[in-house]
Amino acid sequence: MDGEGLWLWRHDPTTSEELSEWQALSAALVSVSLSSGKDSWSWLGAGPKGYSVAAVKRLISSSRDFSDRYVMEWCRWVPKKCNIFAWRADLNRIPTCDALGSRGVAVIDDLCSLCGDGLETVSHIFSACRISLGVWEKVSLWCRIPRFFIFSFRDLIELHNVGVYNKAVRVALHGIVVTTCWMLWKARNNARFNGYRSSAEEIFSEVRVVSFFWYKHRAKKGVFEWGDWCKFVSM
Repeated sequence: MDGEGLWLWRHDPTTSEELSEWQALSAALVSVSLSSGKDSWSWLGAGPKGYSVAAVKRLISSSRDFSDRYVMEWCRWVPKKCNIFAWRADLNRIPTCDALGSRGVAVIDDLCSLCGDGLETVSHIFSACRISLGVWEKVSLWCRIPRFFIFSFRDLIELHNVGVYNKAVRVALHGIVVTTCWMLWKARNNARFNGYRSSAEEIFSEVRVVSFFWYKHRAKKGVFEWGDWCKFVSM
């Protein structure tokens, strides 16, 4: 376009597409005013405060709705690796046979390594396998809570928020559930890679021992004895 506001075309627009684009361009340029000053960049995302990385982050976040996104509560007295494992399991990001198969990894035996029945998925290992169900039954009796029914991994990691418990019991129960999930996964790996299938009693015994040492030394409970933990008292 020259200084007189005239369009200088290589050829005049004739097709309907060209005419439509010309009209859209003309409408977009109606509010544009040109000046003889030097061109410069202007950041409009932060108002008068100017450009910053934090302003870009706020601008991007403001256009997204995170209200329906689940945020897992981490347990402070179990190691970080257990919390990370639980977080990944809830997202179906642990290497079960089902997850590996969906990623194109060839798996010869895709049955559950703990019980040998059913496709090895996150839901099956932790909420449907007869070995894990036996472990959860023993956990419920030990912690003196009603026998619970679980249909997904999320039901497990939210178990401490279901029911009327004081804060200390909720904190202890939360860590016990995460520890049990970790021990079930270790038992699964031992069965798949070493050929040894642990019983529900063996897994439960390991859960109670390991969780006691973690709780005693990481929960800041002061003097806390093995007998109290076995009876689930003084929480």
